[in-house]
Amino acid sequence: MKSYRVRIWKISTKKTGGRPHMVRWVVEDKVFSELFTTWELADSFRADLKRAAQNGEAFDTETGMPDSKARAQNAMTWYAHVCDYVDTRWSKVSGRQRISIAETLAAVTPLLVRDRRGAPDARVLRSALYQWAFNKQHRDSDKPEDIAEALQWIAKASVPVTELADYDRITSALDGCARKLDGTAASAGYYSRRRRVLFNVLRYAVFKKRLAKNPLSEELDWKPPEAEVCEEIDPSVVASPEQVQELLTAVSYAGWRRGDRLVAFFACMYYAMMRPSEVAALRLGLHPSRKGVGTAYPQRLSTDCGQQMDGQWSSPRATWPQRPPAQGQAGHPHPATTSVRPPRSHSAPRRGAGRSALPH
Repeated sequence: MKSYRVRIWKISTKKTGGRPHMVRWVVEDKVFSELFTTWELADSFRADLKRAAQNGEAFDTETGMPDSKARAQNAMTWYAHVCDYVDTRWSKVSGRQRISIAETLAAVTPLLVRDRRGAPDARVLRSALYQWAFNKQHRDSDKPEDIAEALQWIAKASVPVTELADYDRITSALDGCARKLDGTAASAGYYSRRRRVLFNVLRYAVFKKRLAKNPLSEELDWKPPEAEVCEEIDPSVVASPEQVQELLTAVSYAGWRRGDRLVAFFACMYYAMMRPSEVAALRLGLHPSRKGVGTAYPQRLSTDCGQQMDGQWSSPRATWPQRPPAQGQAGHPHPATTSVRPPRSHSAPRRGAGRSALPH
């Protein structure tokens, strides 16, 4: 039964005993008390009771505790919550998203602990979380002894989900999202992707009524560390246009079957800034503007995240068409204005073959 009839008395102190400081309060004419070793602890507990009463929280007539403290005492731990989240999302997301979720949670979870006494090695703990705890298919499988001990430790040391409402806890989680394994600041895109995962995990906690509200829904007085950005181009790393032209000329001598295709392959990577896998799956529609020069619009792109973690996670290959913009429309998001000849060489079929292919 719940009641709003609450009276909180002053702290009383005895001269003897291991816990001499007593906090007493009354809920519906029923007296409750708690003993503390120091006056400061007693005062903090009493302040929590007064704050709950001022906020209009109901008190339980059996335990004497306000709703907020009852939730905290019975709260699910962060570790148990994120394991539940992984299980819920496992069949609904792609392989890449599973990897992103596991990476984010493996970076954040070790920071959300009560204390670090008896903590395992950081690499062992991260491996245990990434490959077992946050992998639904492997969580219940046989584990090495050090992995099993690491998971037992994190399950006991993990904080309640309700503590994520505290400023220090949520900013600690955000700091974990904003840093790489070596402790340096991650890029803005890397942090943004991890923050989205953390936001969804907290939103799931609100949906399951394990958290009153999502702390990331409000503006926090916190900024991620800024990653160091090199403003200058290192000539020893980035090739100049002249060097690239010499490279394309050199690879053209790889043979009559391979030369032209290698020229097309590296030309697309340099001029269109494409990944090797994108070039391999490229089918082009070419629109020459003058002799030897034109704009290449991908007519079909194909992506494949591949299999990760020894084939545990995978997603099917996805393909979608890409068409050049109609007259008057905005430009194509990824046009490549370069020599028409290299892409034609890449997309031309081999002799005796019925489809385009890259050299092996």
